[in-house]
Amino acid sequence: MIKVFIVEDEEIIRKSIIKNIPWEKEELTLVGDASDGELAFSLIEETKPDILITDVKMPFMNGLELSRLVKASLPKIKIIILSGYREFEYAKQAIEIGVTEFLSKPITSHQLLEVIKRVKAEIEKEAVKENLTEALDLQKRVARDQFLDKILIQELPISELITKATALNLNIISPFYTILLCKPMIISSEPDSFTQAAKSTDTIMNLFEDSDSIIPFNRGFDGVALLIKGRTKQELTCTIKVTSEQIEQIFKSFNAINYFGAIGSIENRISQIYKSYQSANKAFSYRYFAQLNN
Repeated sequence: MIKVFIVEDEEIIRKSIIKNIPWEKEELTLVGDASDGELAFSLIEETKPDILITDVKMPFMNGLELSRLVKASLPKIKIIILSGYREFEYAKQAIEIGVTEFLSKPITSHQLLEVIKRVKAEIEKEAVKENLTEALDLQKRVARDQFLDKILIQELPISELITKATALNLNIISPFYTILLCKPMIISSEPDSFTQAAKSTDTIMNLFEDSDSIIPFNRGFDGVALLIKGRTKQELTCTIKVTSEQIEQIFKSFNAINYFGAIGSIENRISQIYKSYQSANKAFSYRYFAQLNN
């Protein structure tokens, strides 16, 4: 259901809108109303409507001031302004704020409903597009993580690895490589421990998402793996040190998890990255085994 909030200082008009719009039939929910912008703002912050219908000329805080505040707080909200004033300046300000519709009074409930339905359709179209974008992004992330996993086990020929990397917009070409593995450890059955483990992983992934020298990939239960690149061994060693410190700080910012990690050998061929992974994984596995037996 699309949520609607109404702000109108003339009580007769406000009640007429509320009474004459077939909310449920049109799959709309009236989440609140107010007589001026000042009273409305805190209610809008609380109810977070999809559509705001507001008059322009009101005491305490006018509709344009309210629209500006609401747009800053809820950027996706659609705003319909009702105005008895035809001044160009009002319309100009409304456009600058990002108002969706600017309607002149008097306006019938039927006319207003048609505009609401049009705005509702726009919201639904945007939601479908956003969901599709999210699904495609997820699909790309999964494909990338699966591809990077194949690098670790040397499943594909080098030429195919490079071709697939290019298709996924991943630059894996570098003179030197290493693999860094890290994983949060859940220390209790409390929900907070599971939540923090997931958040720590997301934070690490987001931190290195746009890095030129580090390619992160989520390995699910096995934590995060970072493919770290360097033009020289010295540069790579420096990057490893800084990256390790950043990851450690992230994990230390959460109090309901433990963590551990491992760094693999430095290799100078794409075909040898799996060796770096094997050495990191060996240390990783030993530490995991040791921790379980402490």
